[in-house]
Amino acid sequence: MPCATCESCVGCQVCYSCQACVSCEQGFGGPPPPTLPLTERAVSATVYPTERCNLSCSYCFYFNYRRQFARKDMDEDTALALMDFLAKRAEREKANVIHIGWFGAEPTLAIPFIEWFMETAKRRHPRYRWTCSVTTNGVLLADEGFAERCRIFTHIILSVDGVGEWHDIYRRFPDGRGSWQYVEKAIRNLQKLGIPFTARMTLAPENVAGAYESVKALVEMGVKNIFTGVVEEDVWDEESLWELRRQYQLIADYLIEQLLRGNEVHWGQFRHGIDLVFREQPLGEHDHCGQLGNSMGVYVDGSIYACHRAVGIPELKAGDVFSGIPPEAEAKFTKMFSRSRAVEANGLWSYPFRERTHFGCLVANYEARGDIHRTNVPLLRAYDESCALAALKLFMAGRAHQSKLIYDVYFKGIVK
Repeated sequence: MPCATCESCVGCQVCYSCQACVSCEQGFGGPPPPTLPLTERAVSATVYPTERCNLSCSYCFYFNYRRQFARKDMDEDTALALMDFLAKRAEREKANVIHIGWFGAEPTLAIPFIEWFMETAKRRHPRYRWTCSVTTNGVLLADEGFAERCRIFTHIILSVDGVGEWHDIYRRFPDGRGSWQYVEKAIRNLQKLGIPFTARMTLAPENVAGAYESVKALVEMGVKNIFTGVVEEDVWDEESLWELRRQYQLIADYLIEQLLRGNEVHWGQFRHGIDLVFREQPLGEHDHCGQLGNSMGVYVDGSIYACHRAVGIPELKAGDVFSGIPPEAEAKFTKMFSRSRAVEANGLWSYPFRERTHFGCLVANYEARGDIHRTNVPLLRAYDESCALAALKLFMAGRAHQSKLIYDVYFKGIVK
């Protein structure tokens, strides 16, 4: 959900300082004006309420890297300490909004805990406005009564890795059954109840060929917010990267046609491409996740990590909700996750988008290549260049047809 000062942020959990989206970590806009009132400032954290999950997705970083889980839930003492920690953080940052992005494993398995947490937090620290969003596989939301309980979330990030068989390639139950039939029902329930959500598609070589087909099917189902991310490990060969480029242009052409027909559909890759091509202000040293701003990840035991993906990596642990984050840890991660080293580490001095790209997920870089700044350069290029070309097509289509809808949805406040 966009904050009041950032009209260009679409389908996101919350903006912080109008710089980045908590869920997709793409940049949006410039810094807030110096007169930004207290009520418009927010702090946030991505929180794991449980280690449990009802699916067994083959690419899941949560289960596939180093981690041994006891399938436990966050207890009450840890939850209360987390509320107090975030309230102190908000006081320090002169904010009065505290946002929690519930993550997992599968956070909806802990919906009674989440409901209790939010009500307790509001009573315990009434000075602050508490909001929350969730990233979910959607299985439980196939039940309309359960979906109704999800009104507690300001926004839902629904994992939809394609439609039908494309989705079921990865997103299966432990017994091998696919989960698409449940996700399809979840989409219908959320639409019926009027609960805002973004369909978030994760693409890899095995399902990338179905990206356009899946996006088209989602739009025909009435889905209005779509984001297509990529698995960032070194699994992409030249053929699959060219397929990614092809699929993104097919998607762009289709969605531009929809916009020209008056069907307002938000695609995160248009936004990323616009950011790459049209933004004049380069990203700063602190415009990245992993620096213990609003990207911190809080695990079920109360341990705090650089971000939600860093959970379980000892060297990326910053502190815990009971004792806080030592100043030296904050300084360490601010320096560690700075952007300046990425250009040098990857030899991207001539890369045209080096001032605007985030160089991928830094923790994925660390897991795959042992260096947070050493990214998957062929994938970075394919992704950025495809998004940039899509944005240019969108801009030219809007100019050629004088489309106010395209301008208002994607370029207002950016292109003069």
